[in-house]
Amino acid sequence: MKLKDNMWVIQDSSTSSYKSMVVYAPVDIPGVQSVMTGCDSSSVAILPSGFSILPDGSESRPLVLSSRQEEKNTEGGSLLTIALQVLINFFSCDCSDSSG
Repeated sequence: MKLKDNMWVIQDSSTSSYKSMVVYAPVDIPGVQSVMTGCDSSSVAILPSGFSILPDGSESRPLVLSSRQEEKNTEGGSLLTIALQVLINFFSCDCSDSSG
């Protein structure tokens, strides 16, 4: 996926009966292309973000206690985990008066 003229978004996803997850990261196109041609990858910044969905760890439990089989319902919870990484540039301002 192309984000800007000089950025791509790389993504990986996985789903099984136990979990689902999506991880993605914006990357600089020239940096990735230089790594693909054999250059050092340590200068390429990759800040992955994503989410996962897992069962809550509790066994399914009946919603309503009933002696009839057809009236038994079960519930299962899920745990959603979100992780974000953002690069922020802080600019300092020298606001002191240099005239005096």
